Amino acid sequence: MPQAKETVQDLIRALGFDVIDAGTLADSWRQQPGAPAYCRDLDMEGLKAALAQADARQIAAYRLKADQEAAPYFVR
Repeated sequence: MPQAKETVQDLIRALGFDVIDAGTLADSWRQQPGAPAYCRDLDMEGLKAALAQADARQIAAYRLKADQEAAPYFVR
C-alpha cells in the first residue's frame, strides 16, 4: 500500500499540486466539517498544523460548529 500511496502522490505533484499525507482513512476525521483543517485556505505548513491541532475528543463539537455555521444557508 505505501507504494500505491507514493504513486498517487507523484501523480498529484506532476499535475502541479502540493501533497500532504494526512494519514489513513481512520484519520480522516481530522478533515471533516468543523475540524481545524476543514475548508480553510491554508498553505502546507498551516494545513499540517491544523491537522495536528485536531482533537478526537472534540469531534462532536466540530460537527455542532459546522452545523451552526451552515444553518443560515438552509430554508426552514
